[in-house]
Amino acid sequence: SKITSLLTSCFTALYVRHWPTFFPDKPLQATPMFDGRAVCYPSDTALRDYLAWRQTDTHINNQYNTCFWALVQQGGCSPAAAQEALKGTDAAAKNELLYSRFGINYNELPEQFKKGSVVLRQKQDVVAKEAGADGGAPVIRP
Repeated sequence: SKITSLLTSCFTALYVRHWPTFFPDKPLQATPMFDGRAVCYPSDTALRDYLAWRQTDTHINNQYNTCFWALVQQGGCSPAAAQEALKGTDAAAKNELLYSRFGINYNELPEQFKKGSVVLRQKQDVVAKEAGADGGAPVIRP
């Protein structure tokens, strides 16, 4: 848990530090806070299932938030009214609301917002020493 807390802290610090690089004309209005967790899954199948669940959860949250903010920012609703309008709606109803009221086709939004993003690290062998002229074998480290 110490490494997770350290990585989350470093990410937050770098986020704040580099904000002006990406948004030079928009000052940071509030202190960002992030949480983090590290989980060791017992198999690739368990990891795949977890990522599939997170992707589905991302879609559900993004669709709700897209509707919510369209209602608030373009539809003139208060946050409470937007929340009430969305209560009990399914995905099809949210898609219809976005398209009929705001001309937004949810299916045409960028995939990274609908499904999230994943960063994978693939290990590659590193040649630490090339084969010598004398016929010696290269040294390869995983």
